[in-house]
Amino acid sequence: MPISRASSSTLTNSPSISLVFTTSEPGKTYCTLDGGTVAECVSPFAANGLSEGAHTVAIFGTDSANNASAPATFSWNIDMTAPQAAFIAIDPAQAVTRSSDVSFQFGAGETATFECSLDHESFQSCSSPKLLSSLGEGEHWFEVRATDLAGNRGPVASHAWRLDLTAPQLSAGNVQPANGAATSAGNVSVEFFADEMASFSCQLDSAPAAPCASPFVAAIDGEGSHQVTVIATDIAGNNSGPLSVSWSM
Repeated sequence: MPISRASSSTLTNSPSISLVFTTSEPGKTYCTLDGGTVAECVSPFAANGLSEGAHTVAIFGTDSANNASAPATFSWNIDMTAPQAAFIAIDPAQAVTRSSDVSFQFGAGETATFECSLDHESFQSCSSPKLLSSLGEGEHWFEVRATDLAGNRGPVASHAWRLDLTAPQLSAGNVQPANGAATSAGNVSVEFFADEMASFSCQLDSAPAAPCASPFVAAIDGEGSHQVTVIATDIAGNNSGPLSVSWSM
């Protein structure tokens, strides 16, 4: 008793089944689904609303003399659960970076194919790891989704970041003593500002540079020329040019 389907796949995301079968001689045919009630049936055998998991249809026939054939069976699996794409590693992972190259590793916890999209463009077939290179400055958005062997397409996993290649700009505020002045004052105070969120390092004369905040205040010991140098570093790691204040004591 041959059995055929429109698709021979034994893995599907459809909750329905339609099986076409034939018999070698006239008679009656009987069908049972998953070992349930045996009932007289005709080709095609159809069932709907099936649950996820493994299923088996068994079909046998009887001839006019009531001789029963051996059952013909067809088994398949229903998978209606969509895969969830997830990032395994992102390098660099910071929300703000100065790297124009970004690498993404991703998976789905099951065998699947993937599609990727950069900056809301159309999805294209891709694989992990995915390297994006020579990106332009500004906001970027990467998305990936997975489709499993049963044809279920999962939700999108996304990562947003900003590529910042522009160094911060430093400017001076109130400076005491004035830049280039000659003074007998024993202290220096340098006020400074950056045009974006940044951290600062300050260096007095030949001492090592150290983290600082505005205003930088220090005691001066010794006559002669002195200099304070300030550098700003933004969130992406871009360094400003130095802001220098010098005077003679």
